[in-house]
Amino acid sequence: MFNKLNKLSITNKIKAFHNNCDLKKSKMRGFHSYKFLLLLGIFSFFCLSGKLLAQGSKVEIVNANSIQYNSMVFGNVKRLIGNVIFKQSGVTLKCDSAYFFSNNTVDAYGHVHVQKGGSLNIRGELMHYDGNLKLAHILRNVVLVDEKTILHTQAMDYDIKTSSGSYVVGGEIRSGENTLHSQEGYYYSNEHSYLFRRNVIYKNPEYTIHSDTMRLNSITNVASFYGPTHITTKDNKIYCERGWYNSSRSIAELTKKAVVTGKNQYIRADTLYYDKKNEIGKAFSNITMIDTAQNVIMQGNYAEYHKKNQHFLMTNRALIIKIDKPDTLFLHAEKFTSDPDTLPNQKILKAFYKVKLFRPDMQGKCDSMVYTTADSIIRLYKEPVLWNQENQLSANEIRLYTKNRVMDHAEFIGAAFIASKEDSTKFNQIKGKEMTGYFKDNEIYRLNIKGNGQTIYFPKDKDKFIGVNKAESSDLIIYIKDRKVDRIIFLKKPVATLYPLGQLSPQEMVLDNFKWEEQYRPHSKEDIFTWENSPQLKQPFNKKKKK
Repeated sequence: MFNKLNKLSITNKIKAFHNNCDLKKSKMRGFHSYKFLLLLGIFSFFCLSGKLLAQGSKVEIVNANSIQYNSMVFGNVKRLIGNVIFKQSGVTLKCDSAYFFSNNTVDAYGHVHVQKGGSLNIRGELMHYDGNLKLAHILRNVVLVDEKTILHTQAMDYDIKTSSGSYVVGGEIRSGENTLHSQEGYYYSNEHSYLFRRNVIYKNPEYTIHSDTMRLNSITNVASFYGPTHITTKDNKIYCERGWYNSSRSIAELTKKAVVTGKNQYIRADTLYYDKKNEIGKAFSNITMIDTAQNVIMQGNYAEYHKKNQHFLMTNRALIIKIDKPDTLFLHAEKFTSDPDTLPNQKILKAFYKVKLFRPDMQGKCDSMVYTTADSIIRLYKEPVLWNQENQLSANEIRLYTKNRVMDHAEFIGAAFIASKEDSTKFNQIKGKEMTGYFKDNEIYRLNIKGNGQTIYFPKDKDKFIGVNKAESSDLIIYIKDRKVDRIIFLKKPVATLYPLGQLSPQEMVLDNFKWEEQYRPHSKEDIFTWENSPQLKQPFNKKKKK
């Protein structure tokens, strides 16, 4: 019986197993597969010389139904059959049969079971155990159970001294509803953690993660991933190159090129954070959010979303880009918020502090702005100003009305004022209590003034000014052509005087509360981030209302 020992050795079975796994496909895989055999040959030499046995404790035979012994075959070798049990340094080894060598090593066959403490159990069909190195190599249908985690593989090295194991032939982890598969895996029992490499696939009923490298803690249930990582959920596809997910607390953080793609939405940021239980999402630094259904792009450096009350916040160089053909609107504020309206499926968008907007055909500024989707009205508050071509329009409050996504008309409520510049000393001016402007092709073509209408106008004969026309009427209509005032219709008892040039003082050529605010006008989309785009212009003709 013992003359067949060489054929039955675990070493030969290890070689045969790895040949079947086609280890030539990877140098790294071959290194892990044969490093144990190389170490075994080297250390066997020292063991025979008696130099290493003193470093490790002796493997003890606890039980066997029968023991056979023949000192003529490979030295002192014992064959144990039936209910075989070994022990060493708190570790129990069980199997159906085994060869126990005099160099303190064991080849075990059938129902192999390695047990350490009350939590770690490893099972397989074949095992070579080196009692000097306290290293086990287990083959075929290997199952490692630690706490609530179960590992399946076909070959595993386990180091008793460091309580760590590894596989390089593919393995699968199961923990509750979660499964994880990888080509390589490293297990650290004392830390209850795993490191997985190459083709890592983590599956949960709600999502799937594909990653290059992942670390998992079976106690905290925190999975950290490194390298290109793809996460697929029912509604979204997610990409990042670094991040972590806590399955116990349902909290995730994605960093380094983090991107979330949904049906109609795209989100990119340096860092994305999501708390599933509280339904709170946050984004940090270099944020870009795209709504393809609304043709809206939002950018900033901090954002958060509360799903329960549908509250959204964007700040820190916040920018909204509304794509409309042929013109695109760029809107900046220190902070944007969005909340549900009282009407179903409607939103209220608010912009706060140093608001600026730019479109090629219209620019504006104010302190705060509100947009309601229910009526498509944009409201500008606190010293709002609009510039449309050559005209500057201002009031206490401005309301912009759109129809079919095109500017239809605007209401200027309280201290309504429109001005245009002829030259450095001449400004056409119109004011009243309220004013309504009508748009055609995104340009104002008519203005209706109601209440205390006043005008200062510089008429021309061809290209030459003929005087200064000052007029008053409670109501009037102004028509604009080629971006200039073309004609004025006075509706109620007008009082008008045409003064020769030079007869009026500079102060008399401006209406009360006139302010020329060109320094605040954005001339490009980049200007909306600068509250004052040029050095303060001298305004000798600005005139405040007399008390």
